[in-house]
Amino acid sequence: MAKTVAGVMDSFSEAQATVRDLSAAGIRSEDINLIASEGGATLVSATVASEEMAARAEEILGQRGAISAENQATLNERLYHPGQDGPDRRTSTSPHTGTERRRII
Repeated sequence: MAKTVAGVMDSFSEAQATVRDLSAAGIRSEDINLIASEGGATLVSATVASEEMAARAEEILGQRGAISAENQATLNERLYHPGQDGPDRRTSTSPHTGTERRRII
């Protein structure tokens, strides 16, 4: 049964190095995800088939300083900026236009 292991890194460069380490450990690149935010925190996840590979992926994430998704208090400190009471979200439901619009690639 597949298992997903995830952690949050402080920097994009550290997340990229973690992805390289996960690949070197034998995890297929299509099973590794990297999601970056503008604030600097980057999520790295890997979906693996065995408990052994899940343990290895967790070990790699830990060695690179990732915060586990289970550690909610520390995760919140890294993801939210001071003065925010939650994620930075738009209050408008209208589509982005003009300079607000981002290019989708």
